[in-house]
Amino acid sequence: MFLVRFQIQGHVKFVEHEDYLYYISQAGGVGEYAEDEIMIIKGDSRNWIPATTKIQIDDGDFIFVPKQRIKSFQTTITEWGGYFSIIGSIATILLLIFQITK
Repeated sequence: MFLVRFQIQGHVKFVEHEDYLYYISQAGGVGEYAEDEIMIIKGDSRNWIPATTKIQIDDGDFIFVPKQRIKSFQTTITEWGGYFSIIGSIATILLLIFQITK
């Protein structure tokens, strides 16, 4: 049996050869922020492994789906870097237009 943790907690019956997406859909789907941070917790070793369709799900494994985005410092810096990159590009274009129209 699987414990699927996210907006609805519960157990989903184990079905061989199904990937983690099957179990998540059986439990009601993922939340708004969960898609990139789903983890498989192996039942025998308790190792946390990022979810991919290539990971074999075994009886006793857990699928962790967060209710909200788990932000690390690196994630925040990367996100802000993207914003500043866009602002810098816009400023460069505006300065170029200003110089051409002089």
